[in-house]
Amino acid sequence: MSNKKHINIMSSSDYRLVKFLPVTLINLHDVLGDIYEIDFYFAYKKDDIEPSQLDFLKDYANNLDINFYLISVDEKWLSEVQKYGGGYPEECYYYMFANRILPSTIDRILYMDAADILILDDIKDFYFCNFRDKAFCITSALTESTMTSFKSWEIKESNRYAFERFSKSKFGLFNSGFIMVNVERLRKLNNRPEDFVDFANKWHDTIKDNYCYCGDQCFISAYFLTEIQSTYYPKTHGFSIIKDIREVSNTNNSENLKAIHFVSLLNNLKPWHLSENLLTKIKPFEYVLYGNVIWNAFTTEATNLFLLWWKYCKNTPFYNDIKNSVDDLRLINGLIAQIGVGVKSVRKYDDKKSN
Repeated sequence: MSNKKHINIMSSSDYRLVKFLPVTLINLHDVLGDIYEIDFYFAYKKDDIEPSQLDFLKDYANNLDINFYLISVDEKWLSEVQKYGGGYPEECYYYMFANRILPSTIDRILYMDAADILILDDIKDFYFCNFRDKAFCITSALTESTMTSFKSWEIKESNRYAFERFSKSKFGLFNSGFIMVNVERLRKLNNRPEDFVDFANKWHDTIKDNYCYCGDQCFISAYFLTEIQSTYYPKTHGFSIIKDIREVSNTNNSENLKAIHFVSLLNNLKPWHLSENLLTKIKPFEYVLYGNVIWNAFTTEATNLFLLWWKYCKNTPFYNDIKNSVDDLRLINGLIAQIGVGVKSVRKYDDKKSN
């Protein structure tokens, strides 16, 4: 019998992203496999993914010594929540009712987005967090002002029906792609499907807009407003456990990171949008906003992390399929998109100035 500690991990996706899941699995095996016994729960919409693909994933994970469990979800009520979420698929909401779909033996689980997150080091400080009797624990590359807002809303304004607070930013208070879920607490809360639907309808009726919130991220920021605590303490720890690739690129620094989320960089570029060939040839560059604010758009640290994703991908059966579907023009399109947010010029980045 193994003496390794045990961890539960959950992910979900629709049929479009499932081919990237082996990258997640082999990454977990490589970084955490020697430390933990991993139970991986993959949640998907019933009949959305081919059975042959699901069987393959299970066999692939088991060959990596990851215990892989399939969770077929058939929650028809969820469409009433999803329809006001800006087009995000229903799969992104599954973790918020993990108590309904996971085995009763699970007390906590790490939810991570499928495909676009890499684990870089042991995540014990986050996984074994003290929930302090909250339903969720977050850690993210939040700005201090956002963190202050989060704390003040929790303490001073616990009215979760104050929907207007999200009128300017429908992305919520934090990145929900990497979040600890207190399944035991969710069981005690016993939120019913009609509770979620009623909340979504009240939101819609209040702001009179069919786009109320940006997927699960904003929805749980409001619905679970007083049920979220954070392990992000920059003044005591000096770092986040996970950052998004945009912040890593902007600072050209990935020191102390335990995980990386490929999100928000240049119109949301993902690793599978850029070929290995382009990544090995690209020169670091930055762009300048009006007002002479400089953003380091693509630096060495970012390039190395993109290439690390491809290193894992190369060891999966879908490597050739993914490689052949790359469109390097996404980088150009991402740059063009920045013009709309005030970019006035793009110029070479000097790595030396970040040392």
